[in-house]
Amino acid sequence: MLWNNPRMLLLDDGPQSFKPGEIRFVNITDKAVLVKLGKAGTFKLSPGKTITKSIQVGATPALLGYMNGKTPTSIWENEIKVLSNQRVQCFFYKVRKPNQREEILSKIVQELVPQLPKPPKSE
Repeated sequence: MLWNNPRMLLLDDGPQSFKPGEIRFVNITDKAVLVKLGKAGTFKLSPGKTITKSIQVGATPALLGYMNGKTPTSIWENEIKVLSNQRVQCFFYKVRKPNQREEILSKIVQELVPQLPKPPKSE
């Protein structure tokens, strides 16, 4: 969390790597995060890792949290709404506000899958 020691995580965004109807979880914190998506079981995502899962069109209940030592701590609990031809990204990140302790937050972004340009016709 210092400007003089940045870290970068490059995410693949090709047509086969991240398709419509999928959700990608990205953990850019130094703690393991926990995700419960729909009726599927809970899974853990290690620091600096990503995972892609299928998600159904419509509303899917989600519970997001992280491990604070040995204690699971909740971040967000609600529904993720997905339209057809949409994909979703969920980023976990760490913030530190002045005179407060560090906090893990999440950001969920729904997006339409971008259309790739068609190659030029050869004559």
